[in-house]
Amino acid sequence: ETELLPDDLELARITAGERVEDQTLRLLKSTVDPPLEIDDVTSIPPDAAVMGQCIDNAYSEEAEVSYAYAIVESGTLAFSGAGGWARAPWEADTPSVAMTPQKPLTIASVSKPITAVAVMKLLEQNPSISLDDPFYLLVQDKFSGQVAFDGGLIASLPGPDIDQVTLRHLLMHRSGLTTGLGCGYSKLTQLIAFGVVGTPGETYDYENSNFCLLREVIEQVSGEDY
Repeated sequence: ETELLPDDLELARITAGERVEDQTLRLLKSTVDPPLEIDDVTSIPPDAAVMGQCIDNAYSEEAEVSYAYAIVESGTLAFSGAGGWARAPWEADTPSVAMTPQKPLTIASVSKPITAVAVMKLLEQNPSISLDDPFYLLVQDKFSGQVAFDGGLIASLPGPDIDQVTLRHLLMHRSGLTTGLGCGYSKLTQLIAFGVVGTPGETYDYENSNFCLLREVIEQVSGEDY
C-alpha cells in the first residue's frame, strides 16, 4: 500500500470536492429547459431561481405528485414555488385545489426528526441519561399497573423484555415492539404490556409508536407538554 502524505491527502480532498461540484453542475444544467450553457451555472450553490426551475422541471410532468419548496440563503427566503394539487381533481371533497408555497399541510412524520432533536437536547440537559438507557425507566411512573386488552385479557406492566428497549432503539425504529397498536395512552399502555416480540437493536419496523413513546419520555423528563 502507498502511504499518502498530508499534501497528497489535501489534493485528494480537493479533487473529490471538484468532482462533486462538477456532477452537481451537470445535473442542474441537464434538468433545466432550455438546457443551460456551460457558463450559466458557475457556483455552488447556484442561483436560487435556477434551483427552483430544476425542481419544477423534475416534478411538473408527474401528474400525481404535488410539491412545495422554499430556498433560503443566509436566513432569507430567496425563492419558492409549488406544483401539482393540494387536493386532486378526482377527489370527492373540494377537488382541484392547487398546491402553493403557503398551503398548510399535515406535518405527519416530519415531526419525527423534530422529536429526535428534542430527545438529543434532553440528553444534553440531563447528562445522567444516556441513549442506551431503557426508555421504560423514564416513563414507568405513568405506565404501570395493569391494562385490559380486547377480549377481557388482563396484563401487567411492564411486559416481557421491555427493559431491553433503549432510547436509541426507539429512535432507530429497532425497538422490537409489536406494531399497529397506535399512539393514544391506552394503546401505548397495551404496547408496553405486550412486551417485546422481536430483537431490540436488530428487528426493524418503521412504527409511529416508537416516537410516541419518545414523546412520553420528553414529557416525563422535562415536566413539559410535548
